[in-house]
Amino acid sequence: DKVGSVVLCYLSGFLIAKTFSPALDIEALKATQENLVAACIIFSLPLMLLSVNLKQWLYLGPKTLIAALSSVTSIVTLSVFSGWIFAKEITDIWKLVGLSTALYTGGTPNLAAVKEALQVDNNLFLLVHTYDTIFTMTYIVFVVTIAQRVFSLFLPSFKSNAQNTIATNPRADTLTNSSELESTQNYSQLLQWQTIKGLIPAILLTTAIAIVAIFLASEIGGEQEMAIAMISLTLLTLIASSFERIRTIAYTFELGMYIVLCFCVILGSMITGDILSQMNWNLAFYLMIIVFGSMCMHAIICRIFKIDTDTFIITSVAAICSPPFIAMVAGALKNREVLLSGITVGVLGYAFGNILGISIAYLFKTLIY
Repeated sequence: DKVGSVVLCYLSGFLIAKTFSPALDIEALKATQENLVAACIIFSLPLMLLSVNLKQWLYLGPKTLIAALSSVTSIVTLSVFSGWIFAKEITDIWKLVGLSTALYTGGTPNLAAVKEALQVDNNLFLLVHTYDTIFTMTYIVFVVTIAQRVFSLFLPSFKSNAQNTIATNPRADTLTNSSELESTQNYSQLLQWQTIKGLIPAILLTTAIAIVAIFLASEIGGEQEMAIAMISLTLLTLIASSFERIRTIAYTFELGMYIVLCFCVILGSMITGDILSQMNWNLAFYLMIIVFGSMCMHAIICRIFKIDTDTFIITSVAAICSPPFIAMVAGALKNREVLLSGITVGVLGYAFGNILGISIAYLFKTLIY
């Protein structure tokens, strides 16, 4: 729980590859790895989004909503600003702007989806994921140790208020179908036959959505084929999630997240010595500016709107680190009231991260690059 299952899977894949690489034909495995990565993206994202209830936005308190939107605004602004700064130093910077926007407003599934949509080079993608892991872990350590004390110096303290969090709203649905939102990394139920049987309709629906999205993209064609496929995949899933019978299928989010963990193992196994030995300082600084710069900008906006410290921190973590870290941070803040708000903001980030990342990338390419 302290390190995070995503990081552990990522490191496991790297160690497995290092251990067995002498006995394997790495070049021959590349095609298989890339196909598995694509399959993980196609199935994980729809499964995670099937449980999204877009009406949750209606139940977010005004301060939570402002904090969430200001976090996204800060990330997009810093992504574009950093892209402008490093435009001459980093090749295809517009793709990197799209990747960072999707990653830090959504999460790893969005990073992977936008990678496919923008046809990002594998080495660049792996570097982004590697550096992001380093900076995100640094960010999380700061958040769970001294962030609350630091930001309390100029942000108001949290006050329990029924209008401040959807956790106290009796009309608010649970966002995922877990019995306990704190157990966002507990996948033991996926081994139960009853759960497996219940997930079959969701798996069939996900497959159908993927087929339709790929068909639409191939019919429209052009350079944006993959971008259209990923946007179609997202929008079709959100339409499906508007039906309560689909949205309430148990454990779709957990199954999707489990596939993301498989994706992380495969991704870790694709890291080579060449990637690690060549430190790309421009890329590292680009991502560092976004992670820590957007947090500072977000804090300033929250100060203007008098948003409390805990709401600021939980919405920042929801954007930069995604839902799996929410429960851990809420525990560190000793504030269970912000838990559901944080998870809601984080999962809705999964819903819109693809569209935002792809849109900002092409907008940057058209106007600035």
